[in-house]
Amino acid sequence: MRRTEFTNGNVYYLANYGVESRALFTDDEDRVRFLECIRRFRQTKEKPYLDQLPELNLTMLAYSLCGSGFHFMVRQEREEGITEMMHQLGTAYSMFFNKKYRRMGRLFVGPFKAKTLTTDEQFLAISKYIHRCALRLLPSRDPAEQVKHLRTYLWSSYQDYVGLREGTLADRKFVLSTVQAADAASWYKKFVEAGYTADEREFVEPFVFEPVI
Repeated sequence: MRRTEFTNGNVYYLANYGVESRALFTDDEDRVRFLECIRRFRQTKEKPYLDQLPELNLTMLAYSLCGSGFHFMVRQEREEGITEMMHQLGTAYSMFFNKKYRRMGRLFVGPFKAKTLTTDEQFLAISKYIHRCALRLLPSRDPAEQVKHLRTYLWSSYQDYVGLREGTLADRKFVLSTVQAADAASWYKKFVEAGYTADEREFVEPFVFEPVI
């Protein structure tokens, strides 16, 4: 039974991983399909009634796809919106993946994990964690190479946050509005690329499911 109760207007960190540490994404076709599924299922089915427009299940605030897992920050917009979207996403992507790779059985290790976020400090810290998850795919720990990887990695919302791309999947304005700086994008870039202080690492760890990078 899930401990987290989802409430409209509240923000959550969500994550899940491949069963037996299996990579959820082996090529760009997989990643594109996963993002297409997010776009499709973040809203209800189109026009359930002829005079009714689709409703948002959730607003995607930040995301990252990296190897054996995915990481989202979302805001629920309608009752059961997160639960419905995540169920549809998991089912559709598993069917695609199993057909493509001629496998059977479950793809995900279990139900998705969730943590509630309530403060500006948490929104900033967890979005930073989500974006730095891309570094799990980089063997090097050289700071310059890490920065280059973060700025060129296509499968997260980081490029949108720092003005390198005009993506439409994630609403970056929500998190950037918490930044107390004239140029929020520039401040955020420095914040993410600087890594963690010991205090920041201690603050983030209770909210995440993998070691902080």
